[in-house]
Amino acid sequence: MTTKHSIFPACTKFYMATNWKVQIELASVFLCVSAQCIAAEAEHHWSGDAGLDVSYYQSDYVSRSLAASSDLIHKFNQHETGIEATVDNQYVTIPNSTAGISRFKYDANVKWKYYYAETPYYSYLSPRIRHNDAGLFTAVQALRTGGGRNFLFDESRFEMILEAGVGYRYATMSDSGKVQEELVTFTTKCLWDISPSTAIKFNLTQEQSALEKYRTTTLELKNKVTEDFALKFQLAEKRTYPYDISVPNGEVRSSFGIDYEI
Repeated sequence: MTTKHSIFPACTKFYMATNWKVQIELASVFLCVSAQCIAAEAEHHWSGDAGLDVSYYQSDYVSRSLAASSDLIHKFNQHETGIEATVDNQYVTIPNSTAGISRFKYDANVKWKYYYAETPYYSYLSPRIRHNDAGLFTAVQALRTGGGRNFLFDESRFEMILEAGVGYRYATMSDSGKVQEELVTFTTKCLWDISPSTAIKFNLTQEQSALEKYRTTTLELKNKVTEDFALKFQLAEKRTYPYDISVPNGEVRSSFGIDYEI
């Protein structure tokens, strides 16, 4: 099945039409060049974290997973660049059996924000790529644009971000069918610095198109053990609702990990 729409920028269409491995290579080159350009600025500031998570779950089956993730932000004057990425490898087995399956997933996006002078309002442009071996849509590439607002409370100890936008995506289905369609996206983020060493982070992102509604939700508790490293406990939910069913396909997972703070 192939669904096409005529209005589509030439540069985006070229990117969407390429093989996903080529897309990753192009994105990597672009990010390296962007990072070098940013590093050349006299005044720059990176913040965020990168780390590893492990989880173990047993019921009618045994699930083990190892994930690497990063959440980085660069601020310079009225500009802000955010990089979020998660790579997850899960291995599922049946108790007392040697049979098992491996599921590989990744989800990454870059978001360029421009803040309007002396206000908490901004506009953004953001490409996103995701892959799931076992998903209805095994590979999705999207280009999104929109706006948002920052809210600061309690002397900046609590920050909330609300965003909304529209975009266009190119998706490959599990049966190798291709889909091109518009989408809308909503994002809510909260960060609460409870103390100098303890923080809570909440993140909800939903992308919705005519064929799929995809939602990711994470709730994370972090506690610093040194100046640079923190232990974390995370609850994560990933849900996808294909257009023709009401029962979601997804999972809720708890995990423990360690982060390197930048």
